[in-house]
Amino acid sequence: MADNIETAPEARPTPKQIDELIAKFAQAQSIDVAAAAGLKTMTDATSVMKTELTAMVEKWGGRHTEKSKRLTGLHNFATTTKATRVSIDDEAVEKLRGYLGTSKRPELAGEFFMAHTSYSLVSGPDEKLKTLTMGARLRTKITAMLQGCFKINTNAPSLKVELAELKPAA
Repeated sequence: MADNIETAPEARPTPKQIDELIAKFAQAQSIDVAAAAGLKTMTDATSVMKTELTAMVEKWGGRHTEKSKRLTGLHNFATTTKATRVSIDDEAVEKLRGYLGTSKRPELAGEFFMAHTSYSLVSGPDEKLKTLTMGARLRTKITAMLQGCFKINTNAPSLKVELAELKPAA
């Protein structure tokens, strides 16, 4: 790690080590932002610190929200958040459309997906399935194929650091 901050991969970092890395990263990040005149570019040193801090939070941080982890130092904390994206698998939609055509229910394809240059889900396909009269086997097959039309991708975690605001003693 950078500048006398040593954490063994197997040892949990101390709150002091966490604070030091967060403070150094925040300082390097602010220098990078000032130097880039508003462009969000990072120097190699800042990028390395961000990678180390992100890995530390992912490994040692506790659950903060459903999709985030937080690692707290003595005064500062760092939070990572993983976003997920759902996209429609065009190939699977075409496979479903083909199946619906062979099962003599081609009109259902328009009830589930709207065709553009790609597909987008219409609201409530599960509700539409419930209103249709069909055999249980056909309903099960269509439901399974419909579920296969979606891809869920998880992004790399984003990192946010917050420094404690130290107030002068009165």
